[in-house]
Amino acid sequence: MAESLNRLLAIGFKPVGKWSTVNNVLRLTLEPAVMHEQNVLYAFVVDGALTYVGKTTQSLLKRMQGYRSPASSAERGGSTNIKNNRNILNALSIGSTVDIYALHALPSQQHGEFSVNLCAGLEDSLINALLPPWNGRGTASSPLRGGNLSDLTPKPAAADPSESAAATLPLAAIMPASPGDSVAVPTADALLMFCNSVQGEPLTTMVRKTQFRVEVVDNILEITPVSSGGVRRENKTNIDALLARFDKTRSFQMSDYQDVSFNASYVLALVKAWQSQSRR
Repeated sequence: MAESLNRLLAIGFKPVGKWSTVNNVLRLTLEPAVMHEQNVLYAFVVDGALTYVGKTTQSLLKRMQGYRSPASSAERGGSTNIKNNRNILNALSIGSTVDIYALHALPSQQHGEFSVNLCAGLEDSLINALLPPWNGRGTASSPLRGGNLSDLTPKPAAADPSESAAATLPLAAIMPASPGDSVAVPTADALLMFCNSVQGEPLTTMVRKTQFRVEVVDNILEITPVSSGGVRRENKTNIDALLARFDKTRSFQMSDYQDVSFNASYVLALVKAWQSQSRR
């Protein structure tokens, strides 16, 4: 992905700002010289790796404000803003840097009476060639620490509907159980792959029988309880820690993991479901 950034620099992209958080609120820093530029190509770069390419005919400042304070719902036209707001916050939450690059002052082109939007054409070409993961057109490596976006790509459906998605997991994705114990323990990668296979399906915690759904976004597990609709996020580091504790204790008691994760009841329910799937 560093190569992708170098290719942007080679055609004139320059660093113009960055994202940060203050008290969990997204903050924008943008160079005054480009704030009010229009017809701009811009890119988001996480830890030196290209993640998103976009264009705007508004001022660059106004376009960035859309990501900083997106509409409350996708139905109101804010789906891209909501997605990238979440992506930026997730990256910052695990200590990554999120920089903004831009290419502006592009020359206009006329073909007879028709003008050509060079920004639009170049944007499509860059996305198709570089496959930034937040643009959603490829399976390029995720820049977030601890994983590869291609590891989370859903597997094609099996020809036999009785075959489970777990059958496609590599053997290395399963940690051996303790001696004499026949119960396998998933790695964080295996559990996230399983979550991809059940994305959108209703799941239930074991004790309180709370219904929830899951989604994996850039190696972050997003848990949504049906009753509240509020999204809970669990990063891969915390999942690794919880699974390491489970490997030692084999306990499904949430109280045994309170120092590791506030979402233990949901993750443990996913572990149980993964085990049931793996035994089929």
